[in-house]
Amino acid sequence: MLFRSPLIEANRLTLPEMLRQKGYSTAAIGKWHLGWDWPGPSGVKPGVTPDGLSNVDYTRPLANGPITRGFDYFFGVDLPDFPPYVFIENDRTLGVPTETIPTGNPDINRKGPMMKDWDPEKILPRITERAVSHIGSRVGKGEPFFLYFPLTSPHYPVVPTAEFKGKSGAGDYGDFVMQTDASVGAILEALRRHGFEKNTLVIFTSDNGPEVASEVAIGAYARIERYGHASM
Repeated sequence: MLFRSPLIEANRLTLPEMLRQKGYSTAAIGKWHLGWDWPGPSGVKPGVTPDGLSNVDYTRPLANGPITRGFDYFFGVDLPDFPPYVFIENDRTLGVPTETIPTGNPDINRKGPMMKDWDPEKILPRITERAVSHIGSRVGKGEPFFLYFPLTSPHYPVVPTAEFKGKSGAGDYGDFVMQTDASVGAILEALRRHGFEKNTLVIFTSDNGPEVASEVAIGAYARIERYGHASM
């Protein structure tokens, strides 16, 4: 799962590439856990080194990511609970992760390199802001647009911001689901505000079922019994 190679073959037709051929602008903003060719040492698999950093050269482009699979633009993260903990724009990391995530951190439990002052709470707000901004940037443009917005929530790390903390009455996970709802609502409001509401198809789906029980959290069905909150 760490520093995984691309899962989509280079010559495979993707949905964004098909739409791009039809005149659409295409963007992916959010989570891209479909692999990159991370620029590591020649002949050595990229990964976390014993000091908790990595042998990746973050000054070089990340090859074979989303902008080579049909997207004109990308902003986001690889996966919020896997290193490297850094934002990526197009094929470049936004800086070099020079620190190591603290061991025993209850929010992110996989050791690896992170940017200075990295805060997992800021991921969902930041990608939401970027997506809303991207929708606004399409005003007045001649071509239609396709926006793929793969959320980092309510996937782990479960990190609701202060605005949502305690709001659901169903624990941190319930709060994070509410924040997810608000994030989707911001997208819908941006479409309405910029006049795209009546001419845009919105598809909302999930790649996972509800959350499962762990040592520190109850699972979906216990959550229904305890809170009356069906997270699925």
